[in-house]
Amino acid sequence: MVRIRGCDEYADWQGWGCEFWTLTAPSRFHAQSVGNDLWGGENPRYDGSTPKDAQHWLSGVWARARAAWGRIELRVAGLRTAEPHHDGTPHWHLIVYGPAAELRVARQVLRRYALKDEGGEPGARRHRFNYKIAEAGRGAAAYAAMYVSKNINGEGAAGREDNEAGGYISEGAKRVDAWASHWGIRQFQFFGMPRVGLWRILRKVEGGAGPAGSNIERARAAADESNWGGFWRYAGGLDFIKGAARLTEYGDAAARAVIGVCEGGRRLLVKARDWVIYWGWAAKRMRAGGGDLPRSCVNNCTPDGLAAIDQGGVQAVPAWLAGAMRRAKAAADDWLGLAATVAEAAGALETG
Repeated sequence: MVRIRGCDEYADWQGWGCEFWTLTAPSRFHAQSVGNDLWGGENPRYDGSTPKDAQHWLSGVWARARAAWGRIELRVAGLRTAEPHHDGTPHWHLIVYGPAAELRVARQVLRRYALKDEGGEPGARRHRFNYKIAEAGRGAAAYAAMYVSKNINGEGAAGREDNEAGGYISEGAKRVDAWASHWGIRQFQFFGMPRVGLWRILRKVEGGAGPAGSNIERARAAADESNWGGFWRYAGGLDFIKGAARLTEYGDAAARAVIGVCEGGRRLLVKARDWVIYWGWAAKRMRAGGGDLPRSCVNNCTPDGLAAIDQGGVQAVPAWLAGAMRRAKAAADDWLGLAATVAEAAGALETG
C-alpha cells in the first residue's frame, strides 16, 4: 500500500492519468460458464486447461504488449493483481499510470494482443479486455486496497459479496491464498517503476550518509520516510554495488552479495555485520557441569518464575532457560548413572 500510494503521488506530480484495466483469458480456459448466479453450468468450449495454463497465457499477452510499449517508448507503470473467477480461472486487474495520450495507445496495443487468440468467439470483444478511466482527483489507493485485501486476508471487507468468484470476500481470502499457492500464481506485481531492491537497501543505510542535496541522499531520505513517490523522483541513475566473488561451503560460485547503492561515483554502503551466537554465563556454567543448551529455546511446559540454583546462590532466569537447564541436568545424570553401571560391571569382571 505504501508503494501504490506513492504511485498516486508521483502521478500527480507528473500530471499523469490513471486507468483501471481488466484482462481475461479466452473461453477455452474456463471450466464453467457464467449465468445469472455465476454458476451457469459446464462450458462446452473448455479444453481441459488448468489455471496455471491460463496464467501462462495472460503472462504471454502481457509480455508481448510490454515489448511493444518499449519499442515505441510508452511510459506505463502500475500494479497488476491476479485473482480467480468462480471456476478458478485467473484474470488480471491492473492499476495503470502514465500520460493520458500514452495510456490510450498502450491500452489499444494490449487489447489487440488479447484479441489475437480467438478474438471472434462470442463475448470476446466485450469481456476479454475492459478499462475504466479514474475520476479526476481520485487516486487508486482505495481501489488497490480492495484487491489487496481480497487476495490476502479480507480485512475491511466483512459482509461484502464477491461478484466475480461468488460468496463473501472475507470468507474467500483463504481460498484465494490456497489457489495461488497450489497453482504457483504470482498475485501482485509492480511494473514500470524503480526496483524495490534499491528501496530496501537504502532503508538499511544510516541517515545522512550521502552528500547533502544529491539524488542518492534524497532517495535514501525518502525511502527512510516510507515515501515511495519521493524515492521514485530521485531513483533514476541509481544502481546496486555488489561485493566480491565468493564460494559456498561446497566450493560452488555464490551470488555476489549486494553491499550498497551507487549514483555514478557516489556510494552508500550498508554497514557490515558479522553475527556470532554467544550464550553467556549460563552456557559456560552448564558446560562446566557436563551439560549444554539445546538448539531450540521453545519450552511450553515450564511455568514462569523459576530460579536456577548454583554455587553463587539463587538467580532468576527465564522460564525457557530454566527448563533447558533442568533437561540438561537430567540427561547428564542419566549418562553418569550409565557410566557408573558400566564401571561397576567392568570391575566385577576383573575381580571374577
